[in-house]
Amino acid sequence: MVENLQRADLNPIEEAEGYQRLSEEFNLTQQQMAEVVGKDRTTIANCMRLLGLPASVRRMVSDGSLTSGHARPLLALGREHVIVDLAKEIAAKGLSVREVERRVRESAGRPAKPADVAGTRDTRPAEVRRIEDHLRRHFGTDVSITLSDAAKGEIRISFYSADDFDRVIELFGTRPD
Repeated sequence: MVENLQRADLNPIEEAEGYQRLSEEFNLTQQQMAEVVGKDRTTIANCMRLLGLPASVRRMVSDGSLTSGHARPLLALGREHVIVDLAKEIAAKGLSVREVERRVRESAGRPAKPADVAGTRDTRPAEVRRIEDHLRRHFGTDVSITLSDAAKGEIRISFYSADDFDRVIELFGTRPD
């Protein structure tokens, strides 16, 4: 089973189903699976999150109409018909992952990030944008850095469910008692 998961030709849904099977049949945690297959635990967690998508959207990921990067933000929408409608629009219009993330934020009533506001340019230093992108990849979720002046600011890390919150907290390497 582990060898099958390491095949290069698996689509993201097949990979997620494989991890789910490992978890159920062998009672492995995501960390244990990560050690067995040689991947980062967050990679496995993000992959397994795809199983929470409606069946029609999972099929779109399986057949390549959507990437896993396009599909993951859809999980935050909650309502199946909204997820399916946006997934169809993504495939039809070829929307970028950033555009999908922006639309999901807007539909959840969260304010757009500075670079998302029409007609404005992100004027933050390139180093801040680079760090924000690094944190976004590390945490596997939306991260924003807001500067209030040269030496002060705020880092905001989004989560979309209780499980997602636990996953993000684990990435800090500590869990409060």
